[in-house]
Amino acid sequence: MKKRLGLVLLVLSIGLLIPGITFPMVKIAAFIDFMGFKKNLMEESRSILETVEILWQGQNYLVAVLIFGFSVFIPVVKIILLGFASYTKRESIRTKLWVLVNGIAKWSMADVFVVGIFVSYLSAQATDNMTGELEKGFYYFTGYCIINIIASQLLKPKTE
Repeated sequence: MKKRLGLVLLVLSIGLLIPGITFPMVKIAAFIDFMGFKKNLMEESRSILETVEILWQGQNYLVAVLIFGFSVFIPVVKIILLGFASYTKRESIRTKLWVLVNGIAKWSMADVFVVGIFVSYLSAQATDNMTGELEKGFYYFTGYCIINIIASQLLKPKTE
């Protein structure tokens, strides 16, 4: 039963990760208030993948690769390895895959990314001329982080 619930949550985490990286995460708007008139100076709202694309096009290759790696590639690899680990019959392979997943999870930093987005939102709310609004992607990505951690614990091999 524990393994089945873990697999269901693993599939659910995939369903949360995809919109989490494709939907906008946070919307930041800046405006100026002059004599009672508000003029919108900037309004930005991007998904993780859009941010990676813009950074790549702006020749910020290292930052683009890091964001893609930590927020997209590593979580996908972790999900795949957890799936393989749950279906393998050999306990030794399952344990090795679990050790690999634990090693990869330390580099995922998806949870740190969520905290960073939330801090950006709060900092935008703290000024008079800026507003921040959390978008759908933030909630999906946060859901992915939480559900994937629970799934990982449920799929943990007995020998660990």
